[in-house]
Amino acid sequence: MALLDIDSKAVYDDLVTAYEYHTHQPYASTSYNNNDEIRIPILQQDIITAPFDSSIVITGKVEAKKADDVAQDVSFINNAIAFLFEEVRYEINGKEIDRTRNVGITTTLKQLCSIREEETKVLKNACWFGPGTVEKVTNFGYSVPLKHLLGSMEDYRRVLVNVKQELVLLRAVTDVNAVQTTNAGTLTLNIQNIYWRVPHITVNDSQKLKLYKFIEKDPAIHVPFRQWELIEYPSLPQTKEISWTLRTSNQTEKPRYIILGFQTNRKNDLTKDMSQFDACNLIDVKLYLNSKFYPYDNVRGNTCLYYDMYSSFQSSYYGRTGSPIMSFDDYKNKCPIYVIDCSKQDDSIKTGPVDVRLEILTKENIPAGTWGYCLIIHDCHYTYTPVTGDVRKVTLL
Repeated sequence: MALLDIDSKAVYDDLVTAYEYHTHQPYASTSYNNNDEIRIPILQQDIITAPFDSSIVITGKVEAKKADDVAQDVSFINNAIAFLFEEVRYEINGKEIDRTRNVGITTTLKQLCSIREEETKVLKNACWFGPGTVEKVTNFGYSVPLKHLLGSMEDYRRVLVNVKQELVLLRAVTDVNAVQTTNAGTLTLNIQNIYWRVPHITVNDSQKLKLYKFIEKDPAIHVPFRQWELIEYPSLPQTKEISWTLRTSNQTEKPRYIILGFQTNRKNDLTKDMSQFDACNLIDVKLYLNSKFYPYDNVRGNTCLYYDMYSSFQSSYYGRTGSPIMSFDDYKNKCPIYVIDCSKQDDSIKTGPVDVRLEILTKENIPAGTWGYCLIIHDCHYTYTPVTGDVRKVTLL
């Protein structure tokens, strides 16, 4: 028994001798205007990095004016920094590994399910204020963990060795969806600086020798993770029953979780909060993977059951317990989103292509100007070789 092991010696973990954050800047000619592509490289290959623990640091200034040129208060919505970008990509050796499109909506849907209540104070530094919460802003500065923007950074918690890395950010067409104000005639948002803060790791000599011997063999190092893919349905038909064909998936990329949200007349409106969602009188939603459907029973518009499905996400996805960020009242009034867990699948959908379809039933006709957003979380798998630099996507036959 360890209780009686009084002659045991102290054990110290000295494999890592330094864990230092280094700042990586975009290319010198980069501008940060709307529609601009911002590339931030890590050109050194003879280093060990931990990109899963990295963050994007962004500073800038925002102001709004009325039609008569009088200054108007302007506020950032929840998760506003993500709404400033249309796309985020992560590349290894020039090959795209992971991508998040429509970053604001995608990450808002995902983090509403993933963030625990006890994390809310810390995440204010990442521009996460909480559902339905806005904050007045002029000069701003935030540090957004990359694991909140890319599925690979959340799931693959291993160091990368001997590879060139690049983070690519595509600025959104407009900044209107990141802010909220009233009676504004013009909006000006200038990003002054963006950089990528990445941990560089130094190991002791014995561990370094072990790594070098491993790298010499040029093995295929596996990078498995769960990717976030957003599918949009602009201007849903004004009916009570909708059949939405999402995609046809291969076995590696078949859905494990679906997060569904609706927004009515929120897009490109300075007076509306793009980080909130609308209920649209949903009665029932079914996800079909070929002929198999989820959930098995009918919810019949019971908000309590929808909240149960939402609050069970963290237990299923992360295998942990804890309180989700939204209370039942916040869920009903601010961000009613619909979570379908299809992570457990039988043999009938484990071979061949998988047709993914949603069947939606509402109490009343869908309001005009309603957009549907469906976030599909599916498995993704890459390999890279540290010497030859070969990067490949792994697919199951």
